[in-house]
Amino acid sequence: SLFMVWTIALAVGIFSLVKNATDFKEEASFSETNILKDNPQHVYYLKSGGERTVTENIIGGSSTKIITITGHDRNFDTPNNVAIELHLIETGLPSLIKSYTARGKNFDAALKNANQIEYYYQQKDSLLTFDFQSELKKSSLWRNQEVKMKLNFPIGSIIFIEQKLARHFFQNQMYDCMDYEDNDERLIKLVATKEGFVCDKTTKAIERQKENNLQNDVKDSVSTTSIFN
Repeated sequence: SLFMVWTIALAVGIFSLVKNATDFKEEASFSETNILKDNPQHVYYLKSGGERTVTENIIGGSSTKIITITGHDRNFDTPNNVAIELHLIETGLPSLIKSYTARGKNFDAALKNANQIEYYYQQKDSLLTFDFQSELKKSSLWRNQEVKMKLNFPIGSIIFIEQKLARHFFQNQMYDCMDYEDNDERLIKLVATKEGFVCDKTTKAIERQKENNLQNDVKDSVSTTSIFN
């Protein structure tokens, strides 16, 4: 009968829902630290896009893969979560800390799911290239996989960030330094100081602040730079 069919369908639906919820029960993560190549000028460029050659060390030797780092958002059937943060360090070499996180029915399963994440970046001399997306290894299921990266730069570093990359990853910190009507390939200059990362505000950002000060009867002068940590 229709009632019996409906009951069976409901039971299957509830079972699938419970099973999926169980598969997300626990979270696990692991991290890896990569020391970046320094240069005498301590100048670095952060960009996206282009085809890159990535060499991976594997057990028993090494292999070379050709990875396409697209530099734009791709539409996948699974959600994607990649984040990059800039961090200031007093001394030392620049570094990149990558943390991979996922969920599973238990810790071991969650850790296995985290190991299914594939994310690539490349450094060539002073140029660091990043993708906006991570991927999952073949036949892997989405289990809330995330990639979170910390880019550590010592005081005195000068970083040029492609506006397209800044808009995607650093919009909250660098909002006043981005010109949304300008070319996406425009480079925004950051200087790592004791006070934080410093970038020049755009003309529109300065005018916006002046107007806001006028409306709120603020007498303070408007700074032409933005500082964030």
